[in-house]
Amino acid sequence: MATNVSRRATALDAVARAARSASCFAAVNPPHDGHWLVPAERLVRARESPTPTGAVARRVRAIAEALFARDGTPPPADRLDWLCNDVDDFLASTSGRARGTFVLALWALTWFAPFAVFRLGPLGRLSLEDRTEALERFERGWLPMVAAILAVKTILCVLYFEHPDGAREIDFDAECKGHLA
Repeated sequence: MATNVSRRATALDAVARAARSASCFAAVNPPHDGHWLVPAERLVRARESPTPTGAVARRVRAIAEALFARDGTPPPADRLDWLCNDVDDFLASTSGRARGTFVLALWALTWFAPFAVFRLGPLGRLSLEDRTEALERFERGWLPMVAAILAVKTILCVLYFEHPDGAREIDFDAECKGHLA
């Protein structure tokens, strides 16, 4: 029994020493011995670059360009960067199941929507017009296809129109219009 306790104490001491020497850890209400350490990225999420990278960001950008295009022109690049960062923040704060569902739906749209316009390859390789057409046809498909696009569109629309420019586009003034009767 004593050996298990001493091994555990030794392991905790090693973790605490490593955590103190690493810049990515911060103490949050540490007890007197300093063993309770929390990764700093869980406290404050810092971004290394303003432009998100990775497969999820590429897929979100390709779909958002098609969803929010006006007269064949995609939204400004900085607005799409903002949306990708917001999606990244949103996914970081969701449960594993919700995140997995969203990422799976995003993956399904990326690889299966081009079949709706008789193309092969990921959605991001299509022209803006073809992407828009593919998403519209995919939305009129059978139930799993519709569920995938609705899951992605719902999250993207909510996050896209949270931006102040998006609120102005839909004439939202953020003022209460009175009591509902």
